[in-house]
Amino acid sequence: MLYGIVFFTTMSLLMSEIAVIRAAKIAFGFSYEFFLIPLAMMGIGFGGIFVFYFSPLFNFGKKHSYVAGMFFLYAAVTPTPFLFTKFYTVLPGISAEVFFFATSTFVFFIAGVLLSYVFKLHSHQAPALYFFDLFGAALGVFAVVYLMDLRGFSAAVIVAFFVSIVPGIIYSFHVRAHRMGVCFLSGIFVLVPVFYLMPFYNIFSIPCEGEYSLATQSNSFSQVDAVFFPDKFNTEYGNASFNTIPESVKAYKFGVDCFSIGTYLYNFDSIEEMSFLKEGLRSIPFESSNEKISSVLVIGGGGGSDVIRALLHGSEEIIVTEINPLMVQFARNFTTPTSYPYGQPGVRLHVGDTRQFVETTSRKYDLVLYAMSRRFGNLGFLTEYPSYVDTVEAYSTYLRQLQPNGMLVSVFPHRAQEKYTGLVISAFEKNDIDPRNKLVLIEGSRGLEDLIIAKTENILSEELQKIREESMSRDFESVTMYEGNNLARFVNVPTDDRPYLTRPIGNRASLNLNPDTLPLYFLLPTLLIFLVVAATFFRARISANTLTRLGSLVYFSFLGVVSVSFQIASVMKFPFFLGNPTHTLGVVLTSILIFGSLGSISTLRLRTSNFFRTVAIINAIIVALFLALIPVQQFILESLLSAGLTQRLILVIVLIAPLSFTMGMLFPFGLKTIGKISEDLVPWMWGLNGLAAVLGGIIAQIISIHYGYTVLVLSVALSYGAVVLGAFLLTSLPKN
Repeated sequence: MLYGIVFFTTMSLLMSEIAVIRAAKIAFGFSYEFFLIPLAMMGIGFGGIFVFYFSPLFNFGKKHSYVAGMFFLYAAVTPTPFLFTKFYTVLPGISAEVFFFATSTFVFFIAGVLLSYVFKLHSHQAPALYFFDLFGAALGVFAVVYLMDLRGFSAAVIVAFFVSIVPGIIYSFHVRAHRMGVCFLSGIFVLVPVFYLMPFYNIFSIPCEGEYSLATQSNSFSQVDAVFFPDKFNTEYGNASFNTIPESVKAYKFGVDCFSIGTYLYNFDSIEEMSFLKEGLRSIPFESSNEKISSVLVIGGGGGSDVIRALLHGSEEIIVTEINPLMVQFARNFTTPTSYPYGQPGVRLHVGDTRQFVETTSRKYDLVLYAMSRRFGNLGFLTEYPSYVDTVEAYSTYLRQLQPNGMLVSVFPHRAQEKYTGLVISAFEKNDIDPRNKLVLIEGSRGLEDLIIAKTENILSEELQKIREESMSRDFESVTMYEGNNLARFVNVPTDDRPYLTRPIGNRASLNLNPDTLPLYFLLPTLLIFLVVAATFFRARISANTLTRLGSLVYFSFLGVVSVSFQIASVMKFPFFLGNPTHTLGVVLTSILIFGSLGSISTLRLRTSNFFRTVAIINAIIVALFLALIPVQQFILESLLSAGLTQRLILVIVLIAPLSFTMGMLFPFGLKTIGKISEDLVPWMWGLNGLAAVLGGIIAQIISIHYGYTVLVLSVALSYGAVVLGAFLLTSLPKN
């Protein structure tokens, strides 16, 4: 029963953690992933420190009523963060975010109290308990992603709530307090009507501020809302005001994650009614081409406007990639068979990752059209997710897939002009092509959207003149040919090693809280909290000398830093191989946790008397694996990208397993060792490990954004030297 308590507590905790990240993205426009993942560990850590200072409250397992009350409280507060995301539109200012983070931290804190209590009471069983801790967390990650894809966000939150009830029930029967168990169950089910007598399925769905949705659906990586627009409206879509839409055409806007980005869909009787789409910026490449554009690759189909535009210009073969299946589903639900964009003659749809599709096909096109978008639930231009369709390597692939005299058309927000100009120029250089006279930049009106036309051959003067004429006819007056030094150059363009789009535009520092600077605002306060807690630890009444305390602090703090850094590095790299970023998060975290749990259980027979020697050997293996990971991983990811999904999943697990197994040995082995020195050290190490994980998450995000994956992995490998130092200090002198 003891193992069941730990298993279901961590399972519900990880389900809540992933759901909290998704809820933050929908409601607040930013997922705070780099902060919320380690924040859970920090909450658990503070729970451990709470157990140390208030151990009389628990009285070494004799005061069961207090512990049962904590289990009851944990189950009761699990849904509360999601209530603040549901009603964030009616709360003033940033109060919704404040309450959201506070209640999330409180949920993690209560879970930390319960887990630390169990580990302190049974520290001699730490490896086995840690096995069930990690295994429950792994199942929680898998379950919440699967549930969000199968039944939506609300269903996942509801299941997480009911899973959080189970530990309290098990505990009540474990201590043979059957009356307490009945009271606990009764109290829980009193809460059920409060939360669930409203419409069951969408109780935790998040409404969008200022929008009335005709339909809302969600999966593991986005929430899509559909809004009806009147016949006459100004979308400013493609920098054109479409006030000439026929009355027979119905227009819908699809918003991803409460309209952080959106796309448009049109319901029509005949395609000729859609001729107004020719007025937009994106029609210029079609209108200015000297040759007929027969084959088109549309990257990110969305509502299908670009598909209809290509059909209007006579394209005969249109290949569309769209990563978000909800977009395709909404497009089918809100159109007739006549107007369904992906059912038109000559249109073929690929639902999946664009990068994998273009890297594994040899098809060439007259035009490749990529309008920068994040329809899988990111933030648009300001996003902390890695994007492997916006790197130099990706754009060099797009150029290689052009027919002779073909065009690569890139559409992007005006504020990203310098970045995308530099991206296309760098792609030319990577393919050993001189970019001069092969690239034209068209600036749209009102600073909304710009467009680049790039060709692998020189753009002739008559072609440039035609581009200017088509642009002028649409009131787009700024047309610039790249001649080597007349366009601003963004030096730090995204690459596959650093696939983030959050660099300051034009290398100018931003005063806004964007993902490039946001981690810095969290770093100093978190570091200050860590130092205060560490100083408190050295003054606490524990039967351990100063050197032992220092060794414990260094050992467990750096374990927290490297563990969360490894998770962030893996989540950063593997979307390139697996495609879907949220599924990658699920696969990576599940694999790390499962193999980490196996590493934990393997330490049961390790002797604490050889602690330093054993830790040194394990660390040497870990560092060797990290150093081998970079070249081996790069070779496998590039060579086997065309393999089937099952094979790619197996390869990812094989790459993750050895490191996860060996890394999973160090924490429980350390707890087992310090538990023999002083049981009071156990909750403190829970706390400091969790706080250090928050620091590690922030630092890892900063390194990955500014310096890339390789530097991050090497930094993690070097940090294991500090873990060995901590083990040496911990065992170098008598302990009492």
